[in-house]
Amino acid sequence: MSSGPRTATRSFKLAGIGLTLLALSTAAVMVMAQPRPDDLRGATPVERFSGVTAETPAIGVRIAAPAYDFLAARSEALPVASREVGATSEITDTLHPIAAAHHRQPVVSDWSTRHVVFGAPRTKEQAKRLENNTRYKMQVARRNAPLVRRLAEARANDSSITERFGNRWSRPLPKPTKADPVHRDWSVALNGTALKTDVDPPAVVPGVGDEQFPAKYTFDINATPDCTKDFVVYNTNTRLLVAFNNLYTGTIPAGVCSGTGPNEMWAYTAATSFSDGKTSTSVTLSLDGTQVAFVETGSASEGSVLHVVKWQAGQGTIVTPAALLNVTGSPSDWAACGGLNPGCIWNVSFANDSIYTGGTIVPGPASDTNSAPYYDYDLDILYVGTDKANVHQFTSVFGTLGGTPIENTVGWPVFMNTMANPALTGPIEDSLSGRIFVSDVNGNLLYIETNNVPDIAGACNGQIAPYTYPCLSVGSYNSFSNGMPDPPVVDSSLGTVLVFAGESTTGHAFAAQASTTAMCVCGTGQTTGGYFAFADFGPLNGDGIVLHSGDFDNNYYSNTGPTTVTGFMYVCAIDPNGPPGGGGNTALRRIIFNSDGLVTGADTADYLPVATDPSDECSPVTEVYNPNGGGTGVPLDLMFFSVQAHSIACGETTAAPAGGCLMSVDVTDDLTVPDLSTFAAFLPEDGGTSGIVVDNVSTEAQASSIYFTPLGFTVGWSGSAGPCTLTGCAVKATQVGLQ
Repeated sequence: MSSGPRTATRSFKLAGIGLTLLALSTAAVMVMAQPRPDDLRGATPVERFSGVTAETPAIGVRIAAPAYDFLAARSEALPVASREVGATSEITDTLHPIAAAHHRQPVVSDWSTRHVVFGAPRTKEQAKRLENNTRYKMQVARRNAPLVRRLAEARANDSSITERFGNRWSRPLPKPTKADPVHRDWSVALNGTALKTDVDPPAVVPGVGDEQFPAKYTFDINATPDCTKDFVVYNTNTRLLVAFNNLYTGTIPAGVCSGTGPNEMWAYTAATSFSDGKTSTSVTLSLDGTQVAFVETGSASEGSVLHVVKWQAGQGTIVTPAALLNVTGSPSDWAACGGLNPGCIWNVSFANDSIYTGGTIVPGPASDTNSAPYYDYDLDILYVGTDKANVHQFTSVFGTLGGTPIENTVGWPVFMNTMANPALTGPIEDSLSGRIFVSDVNGNLLYIETNNVPDIAGACNGQIAPYTYPCLSVGSYNSFSNGMPDPPVVDSSLGTVLVFAGESTTGHAFAAQASTTAMCVCGTGQTTGGYFAFADFGPLNGDGIVLHSGDFDNNYYSNTGPTTVTGFMYVCAIDPNGPPGGGGNTALRRIIFNSDGLVTGADTADYLPVATDPSDECSPVTEVYNPNGGGTGVPLDLMFFSVQAHSIACGETTAAPAGGCLMSVDVTDDLTVPDLSTFAAFLPEDGGTSGIVVDNVSTEAQASSIYFTPLGFTVGWSGSAGPCTLTGCAVKATQVGLQ
């Protein structure tokens, strides 16, 4: 492990390879400690979990120059949100009075968007704490864009705005009346020459990959969708990195952009550090959209490289991708790259990992096949894990605070498991607790302290190994062989973190929730009532499933803090009727929360069967809320996800011979009526899909969309041969009706 300040380890684990929290306190020089904002959430999360009280460490709040405002200052000022708007919130409480005029607000939607969420602040003082948090502001912008846009058009200083506002909506999207098989808006084959690497067999399907996501850039979410400046980037699990603009096109109906398909904005042979290099995990984008960061990985003996690309529109095509000029080590050349100049690339090879081998820890290279890079917009810092259980930190990634990309090797990388080398998920940063959370394929939930807090010796208040947490009086939860493939989901405002596992030691699939500030899972000497809360999806029928992360509905997103939480999280898991009942097949389930946002269990009465087999894997679930999706002033809250085979909605079709299917489910009224009875729409996709990203909530045609890649070979759309036959493809479909 790299030299650096002393670290203290705090580890809390179930028997065997169970759910674990490992806390590593490292003095990475990145933040200033401030008093912990307990008033932001009322009682601390530790005090609210199961009625247990325990000493909570003083966690600092990171204050930094707001990169969001720094970048926006290049063009126009941005509105400052004082609280998020729910379905029935007062319009005029949304923005400061200066928001009457239009302000450009860029938004990035990528893999991490649904993994760190915020409830709305309850007071002006609480809002002040979050007003410089870029991720919080982007979440507010995504969920309130239609409202903000109409306010800007109407001028918010008009006293009659609340009366006039309801009449300003136009061209509402039609609400689907039945679940029909529909078609893609467009799909583009990803079969260019860049796909040919030394290890790619002829049958490889280029695409974003299982549980990975495209990245969507919206130039101004408060304006008419932009056909030139809005774009989506796809990694391909090959050398190719490609972006498309002119996105909002299609044939049913014709889109706001011209033509029937997107333009190839740029295409690069980007993964060139290794002979077998690939862009195998999701990318992340700078807030101004001019830069892309991604990880190239080679064989386990070669290691990994962080690449940062400054692109030029018009360079390369999928068939003939352009080469990037390598300017690593030349800051002056780097400053001049991209925009009107040719695209360039800056490369940073990962420092050696700490690797456990034969009872000793030795330095060595590590690949990265699962951990996508997570970007801190406010501090210009990027975190990413490896297949050998190390987390790396890179600074000055996009240069928003000055400098050029470099890895921090003082106290980093951090070895997350000193007795094994399990591959890590993408890290998730909780800016309010000052912790980085990450899961691994062995089923551990781990975290790193990034604040300068005193080291605490021992593990979990001095309890002696082996640890048997979370100290439940009945049963034992353990992620077992299927591990935790997805990153944790952190609710930064409520102070909770959720993980998902497809198999426990008792043969159940489950989700587990902990406090983001807990010192340990159980207090000293406790055997019951720990800080973990569980949603048990029931007994498995077979060898378990690969369980991916879920997403919250709009009711949950609209909470204003403890005691105000309603709504659910939706997860594609299994039905509750497993052995000896013979069920346990893949089904859409929902997790129940109390009014403080703490898990109370899984709903066993309301669920939607998805597949006819107990081991069919789904994609992660992605939610989108459209205040006019069901008609003028009629909200629509949709969940999107796919299943890889044996789909009930799609069945077996020529487009998806094994029954792979993309589906949407309407959960708008889930607080009052059962919603999990039918699919809103479905689309056959061979092998299921990658992760799904959404863009705008717009009234313009073809401008409220989802983006993904199929996991299997595909035959275009509507069951007929199309441009993606046996090649893999990038796909767009419309949110409402998947048409």
